[in-house]
Amino acid sequence: MDGICPHCKKAVQRLHFGAVEGGVPLGDSFRCITLCCPHCKTVLSAQVDPVAIRTDILRAIKGGR
Repeated sequence: MDGICPHCKKAVQRLHFGAVEGGVPLGDSFRCITLCCPHCKTVLSAQVDPVAIRTDILRAIKGGR
């Protein structure tokens, strides 16, 4: 079952990924990804990048920062 883009109304069978910076007011920032419609490029969702978080955790465990 395909999702429908709320902006262009086309069926979405695949997503395009983008990179953005996210953060909290007066706090840390995090690498994030956007999930975008492949037709009109509307951002459908955003989340903290799980691969970047894993990389940062492993780097911290190994003593680098």
